[in-house]
Order: sequence, then C-alpha cells, then structure tokens
Amino acid sequence: MRKLHRCLHCRKNLDEGENSRFNILNGVEYFSVVNRIAGSDYYIYLNIPTKVLFATSATIRNIALILGVIISISVICVSYFIGRRTVRPINKLIDSFISSKETGDLSIRVNANGNNEVGDLSRCFNDFMEEQCIIISKITDGAAVMSESSDILDTKIRDIK
Repeated sequence: MRKLHRCLHCRKNLDEGENSRFNILNGVEYFSVVNRIAGSDYYIYLNIPTKVLFATSATIRNIALILGVIISISVICVSYFIGRRTVRPINKLIDSFISSKETGDLSIRVNANGNNEVGDLSRCFNDFMEEQCIIISKITDGAAVMSESSDILDTKIRDIK
C-alpha cells in the first residue's frame, strides 16, 4: 500500500511537471522516475537505489583522487631531483670561489661539462681564473722590470756620488 501511495504521490507530482525525485523507502535512498506512457493512463515507475546509481561516479572520484595524489607525489619527487641536480654544480662553483678567495690559489678550476647555464657559468669561472693568472703574471713581470730598473738607477746614483 505504501508503494501505491508513493506512486499516486508521484503521479500528482508528474501532473505538476515533476517526473523524478529522491525518496527513502525502508531506510534506503532511491532515485525515483515516473513517466506516463503516451496515449494511455498508465505510468512507468522506476526506483533505483542511489548506491547503485552513483557507484560508478564514486569509483571514478576515488580513482581520480588516488591518481591526483600519485601525480602530485611524482611531481614533487621529480622537482626535488631536478633541483638537486641543478644546485649541486652551482654549490661546487661557489665552493671553488670561496676556496680561491681564502687560499689565494688562482689555479683552481672547475669541471665545465654540459651545454647548459651551469656549464657556461663553469667555463666563465675557468676563463676568469685564467685571466686573473695572466694579470698577476703581468703585474709580477712589471714589478720585476721596475725592481730591475730601480736597482740600475740606484747603482747609477751611487756611481755619481
């Protein structure tokens, strides 16, 4: 009798333009659809449990969440390793600069492998250090010439006295 009452209730709602709704029967939620068979006074009444109706969408939602978490973790891991791979040579370059500054050793060179920005920076560091060696060598040679010239002048001044 309860189902018949609900059918009559749905028929009333159908006359008002409503043909689907959510109902709870015996503690279970259903999606109910009522349609009138054309040219007759008969109706088709269908109850589908919402668990069955939405099971596929719940499964898709769960799969999407799991994939989202897996992709997020993968992106974080890949970003970490790419970042480490990029930062490590830069840190070695910084250490070489610091070591050169602290010890005054201009013969320090870094491995300049790669066709990327870090490789370019390493080559520039090596070129810079080479130029510094050339400049120091020229200054040393100039100082030696000045010292020699000074000694010659000193000798000539002593000879004049």
